[in-house]
Amino acid sequence: MRRVLGYRKSFLIRTTRPLRKPLGGALCAAAAALLLVTMTADPLLAAGPPIFGFESVGFEVTLNGKELKGAEVYQAEAAGAFLILSEELAAPVLLRLRDGQVETLNLMKVNHNSNGSVDVLAGATLAAQGGFQVNADRTGVVFMVDTQTVEMKEKPPLLGSQQAAGLKAYDPHYERTAEAYSPSDPIVEKLREQDKDVKVSVFFGTWCGACKQMVPRIMAVADRLEGSKITFDFYGLPPGIAGDPEAGRMGIQAVPTGVVFVDGKEAGRISGNGWRVPELAINNLLVNGQS
Repeated sequence: MRRVLGYRKSFLIRTTRPLRKPLGGALCAAAAALLLVTMTADPLLAAGPPIFGFESVGFEVTLNGKELKGAEVYQAEAAGAFLILSEELAAPVLLRLRDGQVETLNLMKVNHNSNGSVDVLAGATLAAQGGFQVNADRTGVVFMVDTQTVEMKEKPPLLGSQQAAGLKAYDPHYERTAEAYSPSDPIVEKLREQDKDVKVSVFFGTWCGACKQMVPRIMAVADRLEGSKITFDFYGLPPGIAGDPEAGRMGIQAVPTGVVFVDGKEAGRISGNGWRVPELAINNLLVNGQS
């Protein structure tokens, strides 16, 4: 999983120091009531700070080994936190990775924004559920919520030929990042004037951090070039790449790697950070034979 940063825990502060002099009347009654609340309060409960900017991510969740089909997983990278929402869980679940803590909170403190992001509002009551452990294959974490076993983990990697729509459905990050990228209009228009048949075959891995940054940019350019003579296809590879027959046939040793064909013949390849500005890399390769 991507490494994220956490935030500090909030704790209830209580005092046991005796009062210096007796209190009378209503003030005495109020003090007694406050003392009673302090003595009987659940030490596992705390009022949490707000956490803004949770965004939907492509993880799957299981409850006692059964997949929660409708579960929604959100990540707030700056806060180092994940939020899990599911009708099959009694309450929203908050994971704070840096602190190693799992908590539940009241649903009324979860706010859905018009842009698809989610916020945890100030004053949410956090009920500690304990810690978590990294799962056996290191693709996620396992923890307990109200005596039930919950696992949040990365989805199995996409393999073989894929369409852009499939990547967006697999992980909302691809669509969100693609929409945030703005290709250069002059370069895109120049590519649209291309009179030869060009195919860009992009080899990637959903498990690859660099791919998660570069592939959405390629998708954005592919959208802009739809209807032109330049087409794109995407091919998902397993972790380690070795053993995939298509990767072996094409000599793919790292991802993301794009093989550019012009009129059916390979014209060159673009890899790694060469995809930072995809439209420029493709144009340079077509014009100069290099990216």
